[in-house]
Amino acid sequence: MKGRNFLSLAISMFLLSPGTVLAINDINNNEKLENRDELVSSQDVNNLDQDNEEIGRDELAKEFEDQSGIDSFENEDNGLVRYLASNYTRSGNYVVHGNDDNVYYAYNRVGSTFYLNNGGISTTYKKVREIIDTDTAVQTHVATTLFKEPAFSSKYRTNTTIPAGYYTAKYVAGSFVYVETDYGDGWISTSCDNNGNYISGGRMTFLDVPSSLSVGSVNGIPIYQKIIPRYSDDARAGYSMKPKYITIHNTASSGKGANARSHANLQYNGNNRTASWHYTVDNTEIWQSIPINENSWHAGDGQAMGNCGSVSIEICENSDGNYAQAERNAAYLAARLLYECGLPSDAIRMHRDWSGKNCPHNTIEGTKGTMGWESFKSLVVSAYNSYAQNDRNTSNVVNQGTGKASNAPTIQYNAKTQKIGWQNQVTEPNSTGTTGRSLKLYQLKMNLLNVPYSTHLYGTIKTTAGQKNYDNIENDTLIGIDGKAMTQVNFGLENVPGYHLEYRVHSSNLGWQSWVKQGNKAGDGNNEIQAIDFKLVKDDDIKVTAPKIYYNGHIADKGWLNYVPDSQIGGTVGKSIYLQAFHLGIDNAEEYNLSGKVYVDEKGWQNYDEINPNTVLGTTGQNKAIKAINLNLDLPGYRLEYQVHSSNIGWQNWVKSGQIAGDEKNNIEAIRFRLVEDNSKILQIAFDKNELYMNLNSIYQLKSRIIPGNTVMDKTLSWESDNEEVAKVDQNGNITANKVGVAIITATSVNGLTASCKINVIKPITSIKLDNADITIEKNKEITLGLSIEPMDATESYTWTSSNTNVATVDENGKVK
Repeated sequence: MKGRNFLSLAISMFLLSPGTVLAINDINNNEKLENRDELVSSQDVNNLDQDNEEIGRDELAKEFEDQSGIDSFENEDNGLVRYLASNYTRSGNYVVHGNDDNVYYAYNRVGSTFYLNNGGISTTYKKVREIIDTDTAVQTHVATTLFKEPAFSSKYRTNTTIPAGYYTAKYVAGSFVYVETDYGDGWISTSCDNNGNYISGGRMTFLDVPSSLSVGSVNGIPIYQKIIPRYSDDARAGYSMKPKYITIHNTASSGKGANARSHANLQYNGNNRTASWHYTVDNTEIWQSIPINENSWHAGDGQAMGNCGSVSIEICENSDGNYAQAERNAAYLAARLLYECGLPSDAIRMHRDWSGKNCPHNTIEGTKGTMGWESFKSLVVSAYNSYAQNDRNTSNVVNQGTGKASNAPTIQYNAKTQKIGWQNQVTEPNSTGTTGRSLKLYQLKMNLLNVPYSTHLYGTIKTTAGQKNYDNIENDTLIGIDGKAMTQVNFGLENVPGYHLEYRVHSSNLGWQSWVKQGNKAGDGNNEIQAIDFKLVKDDDIKVTAPKIYYNGHIADKGWLNYVPDSQIGGTVGKSIYLQAFHLGIDNAEEYNLSGKVYVDEKGWQNYDEINPNTVLGTTGQNKAIKAINLNLDLPGYRLEYQVHSSNIGWQNWVKSGQIAGDEKNNIEAIRFRLVEDNSKILQIAFDKNELYMNLNSIYQLKSRIIPGNTVMDKTLSWESDNEEVAKVDQNGNITANKVGVAIITATSVNGLTASCKINVIKPITSIKLDNADITIEKNKEITLGLSIEPMDATESYTWTSSNTNVATVDENGKVK
């Protein structure tokens, strides 16, 4: 793979017709420059686009002047990382390729120094990439070999090759992405073969990132395209990218005619440098040169977040333009890019934020009529909100109350739909998506409120691109593939005691379909889903509250991660970020004893005699890795098991309570716990009802459930009533209501466990008659209604209600007001 030498140079480039010079002080050249005078040559001038209008010669603008104060030079041993001023600092997750062909991970850089996760310091390396979270659906176009690390080396090449297809990319590191597949997980290249050589076509496409905007103009300013041919030179490397930010630049080209069109022509014709940008904006036009879903070389930070995680906008400064208007146009463009890329309105940065360079210099220095950075950001937010408001005109079910107490389990959700993007979050049972507009639903986010930490939400989604399983859905999980319509959904929910999940979809050609219960499919798999509703419904089934485990990890930079349930991953995999601490708790278990010890780097074994959900196992704020664990659980009927993912080893085998997981040497990066039921005996009996009202002489079969269901113990239950005159029960749980009164029905297992249900036998009311069926009363007066019931000795209760409380109210005694 061709080396990229990230130098910070203020390059003056030529452009336009003969006699014209275009100064681009902003772009960071990544080529090795032996002779600065060679930058502008007669051959260069002859290659200029002849379609540009004739303009006069302009003086080269501050050629090679570096306004950032960065000491810029190239080091042969360090050719892929710029040497920066010692006061330039930026944290991130970096992968460092050493001269010894090993791969290291770093969490911070200060100047040219990288601070490694293992505590070391590196200033000698061959390549540095920043690992960027992406969680993006991708499509590979050719069979691709997996690498254990993001490095083109036989040392890290695996024997696993994945076929062309649809996968999930969890992380990006320059030209590499980390994918999760059924064949194995690992790093693949987006644009190079397995030896690091460019190939003629892209190997992979990010599916949830557009290549261009869906609109042809912003704020009335037209958008034109002159896309650089792929691999025509180093300006367009073709690395797939899911943007995290928008980066603002100034061109530093003040010559007459140095407008957006001219800059687009410069890039298209080949600028002979590893330097490029996505959009150029002047006071009348916007020109796009590189697709939004590919990187450009604009930020001067190598294969890090600026270059490989942000869309670049250059604001023109040509003397025959209007910089203030160009800056406003850039703000509206940035807002539209943020909105259509699904980014927050504040995900906007200056060039200076990535490399320390004094750019955009007009904004920083307050020149050429700039509005200033704070006003620029405010305009971006205002435009962003305007786009969102105009697009979110849906025909949904809205403003329905949940009908629940504020502390009841509740689900919230929102959808990303065609043309609209992400909609506002709604609460059950309201709709997300659209109806009556023929707009496809692409993605969902879901959030559960007032549920145990051990709650487990999962699902399977079918789209026009295929089917994908989601083993653990959290509030930040992107469900579905952007740009690919959902056609069928199937969700499951565990450990929300007393509730189950229901949902329905609105599909093209079918409209709204019936509500289905969790575990069932909604949508026919062919017609595109356009809207969806969810609700959590109280169970009529047997309520079982078996013990459920939950846990969460603490890592550098992010702190405490989300809680995850039984058998799910706590921590990170594939990023070489070690686990510093974790919490561990158990729902639905009133009494249990959990203890153990954790091996912490430089501290050794740390003992914990009583572990509760708030106990911090390990350390925080000390950058100390956990290297081994040994836990003990005393919970009758259950056994604790756990598994760790360690650096240089990967996932190790599951071990039982009381055994050591980890080797005290390698850092633990992720952890999983599970509770295993002891099926040698019955642990619990549960009824479908805890209390039941029965009419006199009626029969009801009380349904029972034994936990665990696969127990090898005799499941026979013994049934009895404490008052057989009122209610009698047989050995199958059939209850007969014999007499008005109360009885307690109890079932007992062979090992002495019991479950009980209170039976209230009543004599039902067969008819109710009001003494006056039609009365008139004066305003603010009261009257008490009389009634008669049959039979007169009925014990069934009755309730008074008003059909319109705005007109009249009635209390429990029949008093009308």
